[in-house]
Amino acid sequence: MDEPFVVFYSDCLFTANLVSSTIATAGEIVVSVDTGWRERYADRTEHPTDDAEKITASDGVVTRIDREIPEAEAYGEFTGVARFGKSGAEVLRRTYHRIREGHAGQPFRGAKLFEKAYLIHLLQEMIEDGVEFRHSDTGGEYIEIDTQQDFEYARGCWENGGIA
Repeated sequence: MDEPFVVFYSDCLFTANLVSSTIATAGEIVVSVDTGWRERYADRTEHPTDDAEKITASDGVVTRIDREIPEAEAYGEFTGVARFGKSGAEVLRRTYHRIREGHAGQPFRGAKLFEKAYLIHLLQEMIEDGVEFRHSDTGGEYIEIDTQQDFEYARGCWENGGIA
């Protein structure tokens, strides 16, 4: 992780435009955020909104990323795509190692063990340390596949020309 890179959740499908927009957005660390996420959850009866990795933001800067954010306060949902520039990658690596040294085998944020923590736990730690996260907004352009219902929805999109 000595060079810029992009992170992708492995249980999501993304459009090329979502990825390109995230890469093109200015900032050392940029997360892709679905501002139309509530519409997608309307039909996701097997995946509640309280499980969404929601964000809050102010003036283009992410102020919080957490599942515990009340739906009414959420700016959007993290899509699972994030871009790290060279110095952003260094901060991510340094933060990860610092937390691992202090929490290995122990609880960390919402996880029973550091080793079971989610990426958003690490990102929130960085935000609280004062690291600036910018956001690239989308009104969809991705599908998270956590349930059979999600899989069927994704299959239908694929058969009908892709993700909108």
